[in-house]
Amino acid sequence: MKIIVTNDYDIKSQITRATNNQTAVGIEQLEALSEFQKNLELFYNALPNDDLKLFYERRTNQYRDSDYVSSIAYIKIEEAFNKGIISDELWRFRYHILMLYRMISAGPDIPPMNSKKIIIYCNKIITSLRDEDFF
Repeated sequence: MKIIVTNDYDIKSQITRATNNQTAVGIEQLEALSEFQKNLELFYNALPNDDLKLFYERRTNQYRDSDYVSSIAYIKIEEAFNKGIISDELWRFRYHILMLYRMISAGPDIPPMNSKKIIIYCNKIITSLRDEDFF
């Protein structure tokens, strides 16, 4: 057994690729370690933090908390349309409604998707979606 200590990301990636023989790791998971993929993620993280922010997920479920919340919110708005709570005439504006709902329930400023603050932010939305009086 060898123990190698380094803070160099490139060396860590090279060691991971070279020693990948004990666990089943797919080629796409190894590719996520590449410098290009890392730089692409950094590029997306550097974009302005507005409502059109894009995220690049290098690892599976990297931003899973926010995906979960958006799924719940979409199901809730679909139910509201199906029950006639929201007029069918507004169906084409459903994503705008979801955006406004997010802003009202949790605030307009979204924390970074890879921070612990995003969990608190998402929990505010989930709590409001579960509140029958709020939605």
